[in-house]
Amino acid sequence: MLSEEDIAKTNLREEWKVKIKQIKFNTFLKKVFMYIKNIKRIFVYLHLIYLLNFHLVIKI
Repeated sequence: MLSEEDIAKTNLREEWKVKIKQIKFNTFLKKVFMYIKNIKRIFVYLHLIYLLNFHLVIKI
């Protein structure tokens, strides 16, 4: 038979496993969002460069 202490320890372990999984998932989500933000930023810069080139072409 398991003593109450052993049961408490296994419960704590299970809780920590869940917490660690949640933390890993949250950091993964943050990385994904940062990646998406960076891609958006790159597209904005490319768009600005395109517009600048377009204006330069019209002026010449």
